[in-house]
Amino acid sequence: MYREKEAKVKTICHRISSFGISLIATCLFFASSASARQLTICKNTTFALCAASTCVDSGQTITGNDGVTHEAASCTCPVLTGDNIADLDGGNISNGSCVPPNPRINVYSTFQFNKTIPQQINGRWYPNVPALPQVCQSNDSFSQCWNWACTYIRSSNGVQLAQCTCPIEQTDYSFITQAGIGKPYACGKLPVGAPLFFDPEEILTPQP
Repeated sequence: MYREKEAKVKTICHRISSFGISLIATCLFFASSASARQLTICKNTTFALCAASTCVDSGQTITGNDGVTHEAASCTCPVLTGDNIADLDGGNISNGSCVPPNPRINVYSTFQFNKTIPQQINGRWYPNVPALPQVCQSNDSFSQCWNWACTYIRSSNGVQLAQCTCPIEQTDYSFITQAGIGKPYACGKLPVGAPLFFDPEEILTPQP
């Protein structure tokens, strides 16, 4: 039974990975309870890219611009510079801008289409690591860092890092993440992700 379930999950991951990071971006678009998204392309700005990070439960809460309070995760994320996607009304972006009020201390976590993302492997950060999309089951929780504020911390192995506080969320179906280099263990470590807006098993069902 376990092997059959494992094989099914691998098939789902393989089929979804063919859509790649475009699917992740679509999931992010629908990930909020907000009734409408106002997406902005932040041109050549500095941002935290948390899409391949895992997190820990901070034991605290965080409240977004929509007034909803969530349990909070603490996530260490790499900081990059380039074009990125944000919802300037989302998360806890406070000034409606791609750049936070104090850019020497803070940076916003947004999203960028990227097949490689700096990641921590066995306690060491590496600058160019494959960020393979994988699907995690709904019994795992995930961190949703898109449009949330972060604070600069140290650099490690040439990778500038930021500490981000993000909501912990769950979904009725499954969620997708770029954390873990495709290894399922990452699903249980509060990875940064976005909920799938469909039942992934439906793609295994032959269509008439």
